[in-house]
Amino acid sequence: DAQALAGTVLTLTLLLFGVVCTAAAILAPWITRVLLVPDFAPAQQQLTAELMRIVLISITIVSVASVVTTLLQANQHFLTPAWGTVLIDIGQILGLLFLAPRFGIYGVAWGSVLGTLMLLAVQLPEFVRRRLAPRLRLAWRLHSLRQLAHLMWPRVITLSTFEAVDLVFIRLASQLPSGSISAYYYAMLVMVAMPRSLFSTAISGVIFPTLSEQFNAGEQKGLKQTVVYGLHAVMSLIVPSALGLIALGPDAITFLFQRGSFSADNVRLVYGLVAIFGLRLIMETAQDILALPFYAHHNTRTPMLLNLGWMALNLLLSFALVRPWGIYGLAAATTIASTTLTLALYWASRNMVWRDEEGQLARLLGSILLSCLAMMGVIVAV
Repeated sequence: DAQALAGTVLTLTLLLFGVVCTAAAILAPWITRVLLVPDFAPAQQQLTAELMRIVLISITIVSVASVVTTLLQANQHFLTPAWGTVLIDIGQILGLLFLAPRFGIYGVAWGSVLGTLMLLAVQLPEFVRRRLAPRLRLAWRLHSLRQLAHLMWPRVITLSTFEAVDLVFIRLASQLPSGSISAYYYAMLVMVAMPRSLFSTAISGVIFPTLSEQFNAGEQKGLKQTVVYGLHAVMSLIVPSALGLIALGPDAITFLFQRGSFSADNVRLVYGLVAIFGLRLIMETAQDILALPFYAHHNTRTPMLLNLGWMALNLLLSFALVRPWGIYGLAAATTIASTTLTLALYWASRNMVWRDEEGQLARLLGSILLSCLAMMGVIVAV
């Protein structure tokens, strides 16, 4: 039954993403001209469509790799999935450093494809060694498939909220001065994407199977402790990373990016966005842990409803702040919305997890904050 379910999920994933990505690639010129960047010049719209087609390759590879990751984690293997998420960012950096000087912006896009290929390739040896590769099939009558579909549709809506926000962001940011979108994604890569995939995604992927086992065994106290320790572990790594990068100042951005046409003005722009994204990183990594108890309890609807609220607030703030503050306003909108979602997730899970653990959590977070303040003092003094 497990093999049949895995084979069916993999088959549906290949069919769904294959059809959607192929259709999107064919319609890319229309999508970019009408939906994404209607304010761009025709040449820029054509460039966006070509880049979109490259990125769609990454999306297809990631969809297959996600099934491989899930099967490995279900079999208590976490090392190669954790490495895989880091390799996506490494591929993007390699594209930025080595492909972009020769191929321009296309090199950055192909770097993302390289990262997703590494994500899949690093997991395949262990996947084959454990004989987890399922046979492609469509077993529609499986009871477990119906259960999966019941739990999955709220998750699909949850993920769709991120795509909706990204779509509106691109529409709004395309009206801003040239370089704004690039600066935004540079800051995202450094302050949000890399630390989150390196620490938060790896830790949440490790503890979720344990939470599911504890819930199925009725071990509520153990489940609470696992969530508390998971949040503590993530915050112990993320908070120093965020505050440390902010304390290093623009020099860190200069070291990473200032070469070629990347000017001092670009450095200041990216650093300003990095400083805003510091809080967003902390909030989003907390969300990665705070959402897990709901999923362990087979509750995908509460996170869906909260994310719909996050989407509405994010869009409202984006429209309100983009005119007075430009790209900084869009960054602030996502940060404020992420902070609100984190607080909502905490409050919604309070009776389930945190009511009896708040004292311990406060002590753990307090110790992290004091250590970080000392670290920032040393960095600034030096």
